[in-house]
Amino acid sequence: MITRLLALKVRERRIIKNMIFSVFLKGAGIFISFYLIPTYMGFFNHDNTLGLWFTILALLSWFMTFDLGISNGLRNNLVKPLLENDYLNVRKLISSAYAMIISIVSIISVLTLIVFYFINWKSFFNSHFDNAFLYKILLIIFSGIMIQFILKIVYAVLYALQKPNLVSITALTSNVLLLLGIKLLPISTEDVNLFNLSLVYVVTAIIPILVITWYTYKILLKNTIPSIKDVDFLMGRKILSLGGMFFFIQVLYLVLSNTNEVFITSTIASKDVVVYKIYNSLFNSVSMFFMVMMTPMWSEITAAYAKNEFTWLKSLLKKLYMLLFCAIIGLTVLGLSSQYIIDFWLKDKAIEVNYIYVLVFSFYVLVSIWNSVVSSFANGMGHLKNQLIFMAIGVVIFITMVFYTKQYQNWIYIVLANAIALIPYCFTQSLWLKKYLNEKK
Repeated sequence: MITRLLALKVRERRIIKNMIFSVFLKGAGIFISFYLIPTYMGFFNHDNTLGLWFTILALLSWFMTFDLGISNGLRNNLVKPLLENDYLNVRKLISSAYAMIISIVSIISVLTLIVFYFINWKSFFNSHFDNAFLYKILLIIFSGIMIQFILKIVYAVLYALQKPNLVSITALTSNVLLLLGIKLLPISTEDVNLFNLSLVYVVTAIIPILVITWYTYKILLKNTIPSIKDVDFLMGRKILSLGGMFFFIQVLYLVLSNTNEVFITSTIASKDVVVYKIYNSLFNSVSMFFMVMMTPMWSEITAAYAKNEFTWLKSLLKKLYMLLFCAIIGLTVLGLSSQYIIDFWLKDKAIEVNYIYVLVFSFYVLVSIWNSVVSSFANGMGHLKNQLIFMAIGVVIFITMVFYTKQYQNWIYIVLANAIALIPYCFTQSLWLKKYLNEKK
């Protein structure tokens, strides 16, 4: 009993430590992302080009979800062998995950190069740039994303090791390098600016991940360097059996959370994406602040679930629900001061705040935090059926609302649709968690 209590205290200290560092790193990341917006606006002469850039990034980032849930499947499956110091199985799991990801990237790359060639991107983006130029930009960014696709497997390893802060440091480093790169780039014509920024974006995203990959397998886990001889198809099936569910959930959540820029560009105008990004960057900072606190929780929940520590899990869930009340206070303060913040942030490029938009974004962020809390438990315990069903229902609600409200030519309805679509899942998952954990002793 005493040993168990001590173990729980160690976990609590680790969680608090990880949360403090995560909040600090995310705070720095939010500051950099805030500074990136006016930097982008100063780099491009036209909002249409900046809106196009944001839309391209949002569109191509979709490909990061097509790993068939391998990263999340690996993350959950690594926890137990790491706890048992079973490095042979750890190495087999990691090697098998890399082998599957490389295979997927190869197939996606060939198919995408063919499909992209036949799409009229000028029409798709409502852009003034010619189709050949847009195709070239897309290929540059796509190539960078495919390389990241493979390298980011290391993130799953770091999360399983309960070292989420190394992931945050890597992301922060990428943003800092991107900011410095934009500052150093000479300003030229819009097409040259877009081309140069694409190259800088790819390079600054890849270098930090290469460094953290070397550090993980050379320093943290010396006995687990991935190799071809350790690829195990049975391990691959084990990862995919759980990863497949994660994959479908990832795709559904992508539609709900990462298509706004594309819908705004295609149904309204790309310049409106810039205004959307200003509001989103401001209010998403609250969401990111709370969600980063959840980052260490997933693997901790997986470890506690494996040890049948349901009393601790129930206690943790109650504490995390308190985040929702804290979020309401934070969003209220942010909403009331949003005009002052935007004026200070964007200076002469500041926009006039629409407080209806503020209310809608506050509602969306609150629902997003609720989703983050219940999803961390469902994902950590590997109970994904409810999430899969109600995320699918959410997608139907979201797309229906988007196309029904496009007649009003106002992008805020898309954000409102984001929030409404998530509510059925959040509500039903909360009820399921309460019932399930109360039944466990």
